[in-house]
Amino acid sequence: MDYLSRYPKSALFVASERTAERVAVKVSNRVFSLESVFDFDGERIRVNLESVKQSLIDNRVFSKAAEKERRPRRSSRLEATAKIKDELISHLIDARDHAVSTRYSEGEAKLLDRPTQKDIAKLTGLTTTSVNRCFTDPANHEIRHIYEVLDDVEKIVTYSGSLRRDGITAAD
Repeated sequence: MDYLSRYPKSALFVASERTAERVAVKVSNRVFSLESVFDFDGERIRVNLESVKQSLIDNRVFSKAAEKERRPRRSSRLEATAKIKDELISHLIDARDHAVSTRYSEGEAKLLDRPTQKDIAKLTGLTTTSVNRCFTDPANHEIRHIYEVLDDVEKIVTYSGSLRRDGITAAD
């Protein structure tokens, strides 16, 4: 029982209510009987984890903050993808304006330098690793397509995809 005192936030599961009562007076840890956690209805065994979780919260073994579930990684990847897409579209609009402007003023359309993944990371506030993961994600074909368009002046000038900056569609 001394071993348990080194882990004050640990929970102890014992076989019966009677054993739980006897052990609870000897340790400072929360003690649960398996009889109180598992129910058998004749066909299947059901686990009542909600009562265990609530008991741990009530006894301040862990806080409500620790109870919050982590956001799935996919959700944060979607947010990162949206930031990258917005930045690429913004750059595409600027690149198209620049190409059209230089075509009229100099007789030849010129490219703006395409941002590197490191540049995109700085502009979006993401890490370079996150940007790279978004680019290599098979589901993100649209950002890869826009990124490829940024390297070809004719594609930039003739790009017919949806271009939005601050919710306003750019003129084609």
